[in-house]
Amino acid sequence: MSDTALNLLLYLVVIFALPAIFGVLFWTTGHADEIAERVRVRFGHRRPPEPTGRPLAAIARDLRRLADQAGSRSSDTTFARSRGLELAYDDVLVQACRALEITEAIRAVPPGWQRDIERLRVEACLENAGLAVRAR
Repeated sequence: MSDTALNLLLYLVVIFALPAIFGVLFWTTGHADEIAERVRVRFGHRRPPEPTGRPLAAIARDLRRLADQAGSRSSDTTFARSRGLELAYDDVLVQACRALEITEAIRAVPPGWQRDIERLRVEACLENAGLAVRAR
């Protein structure tokens, strides 16, 4: 074999065989996913998490609307409408808490003054988190 052919063969081994061997060893060690994720994060190729649930802006809009409706009930408002507004408001409060990762127990507390207190506590937590519950 001539020197040129030997150099060509050595060149082909270095270019193709060694990376393939290291690649197989790398992927079979079990740490490939961790290392690949670190490389993606390092170079900014990480996909953002898919948003779940409703957008916070829509939740805030519903929260303010229902708070205004519940606060402006007149004396001729039926019990069914009043109770429906209260339940809808509670549902939107729970959605807002989930979106902002705030702990709440609105549905766990029985209706009455205890739920009213929990509702006030949750409203205060949402305000502290930067979500304006009542329109100003």
